[in-house]
Amino acid sequence: MRRFAALGGLIGSILLLALPGTGETTATLDEQVLQAAKIPTTDAGLREFLRLRSQRADDKRELARLVEQLGSGTFKERDAADKQLLMRGHLALPYLKGVVAKAPLEVTRRAENLIKAIEAMGPELPVAAARLLAHRQAPGAIETLLAYLPSAPDEWVEEEVLACLSQLAVRAGKVDARLLAALHDPFPPVRGAAVYVLGRRADADQRHTVRKFLADPDPKVRERAALALAGKRLPQIIRDTAAQDDEMIKQQQLRREQPALLEFLQRRTLSDDDQNRLRRLIRELGHAKFRVRDEASRQLVKEGTPALAFLKEAETSGDAEVARRVRLCIDEIRKGPGPALPIAVVHHLARPSLKDPPPANAIRVLLGYVPFADDETVEEEVINALTILSAREPGLDPALPAALTDPLPARRGTAALVLGRVGTKEHIRVVHKLLDDPLRWVRF
Repeated sequence: MRRFAALGGLIGSILLLALPGTGETTATLDEQVLQAAKIPTTDAGLREFLRLRSQRADDKRELARLVEQLGSGTFKERDAADKQLLMRGHLALPYLKGVVAKAPLEVTRRAENLIKAIEAMGPELPVAAARLLAHRQAPGAIETLLAYLPSAPDEWVEEEVLACLSQLAVRAGKVDARLLAALHDPFPPVRGAAVYVLGRRADADQRHTVRKFLADPDPKVRERAALALAGKRLPQIIRDTAAQDDEMIKQQQLRREQPALLEFLQRRTLSDDDQNRLRRLIRELGHAKFRVRDEASRQLVKEGTPALAFLKEAETSGDAEVARRVRLCIDEIRKGPGPALPIAVVHHLARPSLKDPPPANAIRVLLGYVPFADDETVEEEVINALTILSAREPGLDPALPAALTDPLPARRGTAALVLGRVGTKEHIRVVHKLLDDPLRWVRF
């Protein structure tokens, strides 16, 4: 096992020589990486290497048995378990780490050595094996990579394997029958892997199929289908900012339950009467009477960020008094939490929770609010939240396609972007009609 301790440096040196893209050069380097680790590079050997590192239904029982076998009374059985656990790679780590502190000395020693060897191997070996199978168009490669994908130890490995699967299973928009067959695999991780590949790599024709899996009985498959539609980046942003979003909501003394958060956005969503009232208040900033001007200023500041868009329109007013008061109102409003608070609220609404009702109500409130978002940053976060929420139910909320004909361009553009990301082919056909929209923002 010592060879794996130094393998990382060797792999790094070899990979530094690799040129971008695929082809004979990359395939040769991948083969050298695997040979340095004493891994067979025949098609059968590569499939077996990845099979042993693939999550299986009987893993828990099998890996627990192998760890127990490390303490066998015969050297032959101990050595066999040692080799098999090594080949299972990172899948064996939780079982090995679980016995280190409580197992007999011989088992602890072997487990510690295995942990060090597996951690020293790094993620490059399965990636090299996957690339080599894809380069050769090897028989059984699609099935092997689909079985391995749920076991990828990190995002880089997953994306590399996904690229290999795409190379094998999706060509010129045509999906290989073996990938479609995997959608019906009884083992949820394989089913989820197939859904994810289909959603991320196939064209919009397949989105209708992917959306069906948002109702799959297995929660992990539903999660894979959602990620296939919305991508990983947006949910990751929501997770990364969770602590600071919660702190912002707490500081502003808002309740974190969905009804309270929706009410917060609804208060910032302006009706036609609200918009007319704000325009009237801005006109009153230039009123002949000081009392009226002062009261209009006070009311506009009280309105907070929803008034900013209307105030900005009046910044260049030819009336010096109006322009001065507008700037003072803007400065006073910006002393508050600014866009950080609505962003925190929008993030919280997009975060999955078992307590939340179906996303329809949140989708409609966010669509109503988007024309009155504080700035482009908040607007973008609303679009991202709508994307995530629209990838949670098999059917798209009818409010989204309906918004394509909304009189407000911000709603039309938002609906078009969200449907372009997660809508079916039928929705995208409708979105294409907006390319003739007279407003450039909507066309974009």
